[in-house]
Amino acid sequence: MYWWRDEQGMNPVHVAAMNGHVDILEDLLQESCLPAMERLHRGQTVLHLCVKHAQTDALNFLVEKLGELVCAKDDDGETLLHLAVRCNQLQMKKLLKTLSNESFMEALPKMSDVTMVVVILIATMAFRGAISPQGGIWQDNTSSHRGGEAVLATTHPKTYMHMVHDNTTAFVSSLFTIFLVTTGLPATHFFFMAVAMYTMWVAMTAIAISYLVSVDVITPNESVISVGNVIILVVAVIIKTPQISLITFVTQ
Repeated sequence: MYWWRDEQGMNPVHVAAMNGHVDILEDLLQESCLPAMERLHRGQTVLHLCVKHAQTDALNFLVEKLGELVCAKDDDGETLLHLAVRCNQLQMKKLLKTLSNESFMEALPKMSDVTMVVVILIATMAFRGAISPQGGIWQDNTSSHRGGEAVLATTHPKTYMHMVHDNTTAFVSSLFTIFLVTTGLPATHFFFMAVAMYTMWVAMTAIAISYLVSVDVITPNESVISVGNVIILVVAVIIKTPQISLITFVTQ
């Protein structure tokens, strides 16, 4: 029964949603939500049907069951909000904007968790770079240095200060982001989430620059070109991979 389709390719869930029969939808989806996940012609979802036929009650009910479909697109790239605008469904537009905001707020805690993992890793890297500097530390006292000082501070003072500044920027930015996330503010406020994301990117940029400076100072001159080629190759692969995937998808 659940998988029966009419001549338009609609199953009972689609028909009930299109006609706004919430009570029937409740009965149909008691055992499984899989029939409601079935796509229609041109990739439209059951939520697209609700919007097209202005069935707000059915849409509200189905969103609770199929929240992940709120941002789904059909084969033409049309979202629920696009469809509501095209069909001039003013009530639907207001409802969908509310649902979109709720979906985003529900995703903020997950974003905070990912951000926390990233900044803890960066803070660890920056801390280790500070207490175990590239090139090691002097073990004895001489007229040019003291025991316990970084070797690079003597051999490459400008480069060493550059690394110190980058590591400090990465460490402080990471600590600030950790402070924001642990207070719980980013999980409930978009502004604080934006600040946390910004400081995380600052930390990532600083630790990346610190890495490049470290590699440059310990790499022999004849090997600098090969290291640069590797970096260029990796960047090129990162940029090209999405394009290759898109071309493969289009040609299939």
